[in-house]
Amino acid sequence: MKKFLLSLAIVVALGFYFDHVTEADAQAADTNLVSPNIVISQFQAGGGVADDEFVELHNIGSAPVDLNGYVLVYRSSAGTTDVGPFASWTTSTIVQPGQYYLVTSSTYDGGVAADKIYTPSVCLCSMSATVGGLAIRNGAVNTGTVIDAVGWGNATNIFFEGTRTTAPANNSSQSRGLNGCQDTDNNSVDFSNTNPGAARNSSTTTFVCSGGGSTLFAAMAASPTSVSPGGNTLLSVTVIPATTPPSTGITVIGDLSTIGGLASQTFFDDGSHGDATAGDNVFSFLAAIPVDATGGTKNVTAIASDAQARNTPTNTNITVNAVLPDED
Repeated sequence: MKKFLLSLAIVVALGFYFDHVTEADAQAADTNLVSPNIVISQFQAGGGVADDEFVELHNIGSAPVDLNGYVLVYRSSAGTTDVGPFASWTTSTIVQPGQYYLVTSSTYDGGVAADKIYTPSVCLCSMSATVGGLAIRNGAVNTGTVIDAVGWGNATNIFFEGTRTTAPANNSSQSRGLNGCQDTDNNSVDFSNTNPGAARNSSTTTFVCSGGGSTLFAAMAASPTSVSPGGNTLLSVTVIPATTPPSTGITVIGDLSTIGGLASQTFFDDGSHGDATAGDNVFSFLAAIPVDATGGTKNVTAIASDAQARNTPTNTNITVNAVLPDED
């Protein structure tokens, strides 16, 4: 009986350990996931009065997004738990493609009306002007999937992508490039200073993230998005060419290393390798998932390029239905 109890205690202890390790690893990995639709497109961390703050969201996807179930949260410089939420949505709130959505503090003094307001003294939440991080989660505080994140200053929390952007001065903001559409998953590249801050809300003219003009646009998708080891998924990148000057010689190169493929995989628009229709600017590759692949959510990236030296990154998530690393 003593031997049984000792064994049971060891099993319980190991289970507790691995459960916490897995949760921590998963939470850290969340910040590296693709932003498939809703992104943080602009934020102001301080202004002329106390807590003069705003966070602007933008739907960069091609379909409407319902914010019901999402939360907007903050972490301090070295914070290990979410603060707030600054905003949470418990009823249907639709953000159309290209539409903006503005969340502000109750002491925000900008001229653009908020779509949602938080009161710092109630939620016990406010941003540091010099260091911090914001995230939009789909799910609960601390555990929901991080859809997008931005960190600034020398913060060490997990809310950032790539390298953190600089902290904006009072009454100025950090804004995502291309009117909120630029998303390379690197905060320092995607954000730059706007002085003074220029918040946009749901009534602002929409800016759909698509090609045309001098912009080359690319959007990536996987079918199916959930696949077992030994299975296949069709990866497709839809490219909308620029028109000024017109795009020529378009190519798409993907990095499939996260799913056991090549780090420089050519995608095809010639009716082969899973491509449905030749010459329609949809570049495809039928990817095989190795039989020994580990489980979890994998981020797959690609870059569309043209002969005019324009490059556009894109990415998507694939869930591999297998045992997670370090699990039995």
